[in-house]
Amino acid sequence: MKSNGGKNRLNQKILIVEDEPIPAEDVKEILEAEGYTIIGIVNNGLDAIDVASKQKPDMVLMDINLQGNMTGTEAAVVIQSYFKIPIIFLTAYADKTTLKEAKKANPYGYIIKPYEENEILTTIDIVFNKRQMEQEKEKLFLQEINSVKKELEKAHLNSNSKTQNQENSEENVISSLTTTPDIQENENFLMEMLEEFSNTDRFLILDCLRLKAHSILELEIILQKAQPTLYHHIRRLEQKGLIKGKKNGKITYYSLMEHNFQTFLTSWKAWTQKFTAWFGVE
Repeated sequence: MKSNGGKNRLNQKILIVEDEPIPAEDVKEILEAEGYTIIGIVNNGLDAIDVASKQKPDMVLMDINLQGNMTGTEAAVVIQSYFKIPIIFLTAYADKTTLKEAKKANPYGYIIKPYEENEILTTIDIVFNKRQMEQEKEKLFLQEINSVKKELEKAHLNSNSKTQNQENSEENVISSLTTTPDIQENENFLMEMLEEFSNTDRFLILDCLRLKAHSILELEIILQKAQPTLYHHIRRLEQKGLIKGKKNGKITYYSLMEHNFQTFLTSWKAWTQKFTAWFGVE
């Protein structure tokens, strides 16, 4: 595992959420010695959410038992849902009930007290590397989306600039090509899938689901959209196999069917490349 290195750590901000002052200061001292920037220490969930919303730390070290009415798990769920900030739990409790509850926050790590200095540093280093890989994956995902949109716009502009004779020639070529079943089937598949992207909200839903599952309520909060509208778009995306719902009690969580969506992107890219070769789109 490649270490982040002291130089990069200067730009990595960490929030410590701990209700015991001495352990909190100990962790702060360890991390600052390694070059991390500690943006604050808070002892309750509400303050943790407030600091996370305003200062956008790169990571939150969260104790589960905090002062006030909100647990560390509840605060972590809010921080993850709204701000997508990695959470590492620091706790003295390792019973099944506590661990099960902590999983709701989808933490990146879980460190049991008492812990060794090296254990904290290694866990943080691994999480930052994992987050970096996720961000690179997100970047590639968005690049693929933009590539599809640009190819579509390019093909549309080229089509509008053709003369009548060229258009007639193209129609003949298309007609001969679509007599081949596999080409026609592929084209129909692509056109059907593109219909599901006629609304920007559907792109946003896919973007929200690219890393983790969300319920409709969570998507409503993140996108600040009305639930009936979201439900309509979710149904359309689910019908096309781009997302999938899984029930957990009374709540349904939706996940991106990454393989299906990647298949669509790959097919569309191949099809547009053939299109440009056939008609000389530059």
